[in-house]
Amino acid sequence: MLVRLDRSTDQTKPCCENLATIHPGKGPHAAELKCTACEQHRGWLPQQALDFVKTLAGKFGAQDPIVLRDNSIGDKALQKFQKNSTTLTRAHCSQTRSARTDPDYAGEINVAGVEHRLSGWRKQSKKGVQYLSLSIRVKEEAAKGSKPEKAPIPFFNDEIGF
Repeated sequence: MLVRLDRSTDQTKPCCENLATIHPGKGPHAAELKCTACEQHRGWLPQQALDFVKTLAGKFGAQDPIVLRDNSIGDKALQKFQKNSTTLTRAHCSQTRSARTDPDYAGEINVAGVEHRLSGWRKQSKKGVQYLSLSIRVKEEAAKGSKPEKAPIPFFNDEIGF
C-alpha cells in the first residue's frame, strides 16, 4: 500500500519523493514505513493509524496515495502512545516555601493525550506515619490558578399557570 509522507520530519529531511510503502512492523509497532525508491526506513505506524489506512483503502481503493501528517491522516487526529507515567521533583526547599500550601514536589503527566499538573505534599498522620498527599489538575486549569467553574443550577418554576 502506497502513502504520501507530509509530516514535519519529511519536510525538513525529505527522502526521494516522500512516498512510502507499508510493511509489517516490529515490536510494539503495527507497521513500518519504507521509502518506495530507496527502501530506507521512514517511520513507524501505530495500530490505530494502520487500521484507519486499511479502512480507507478498503472503502475508496488505493488509487491515490493516502497522505500521512504528523498526528493525523487527512483530518483524523491520532492519539499518541502515552506511558501515563511521570516523576515528581522537589518543588521548593521546605524552609523557603512561601506558604504551607505550596507543594513539596511537582511534576507533569500526560493521561490519554491531556496534559496534567501534579503536586505533592509530605505529610504525617496522627500515628506518625509519613505519606505523600497528591493533587492532579488539568494543566490549563492549573495555569489559571483557579478551580474549574461549576455549571449554574437551572431554575425550575413549579407554578401551574391556570
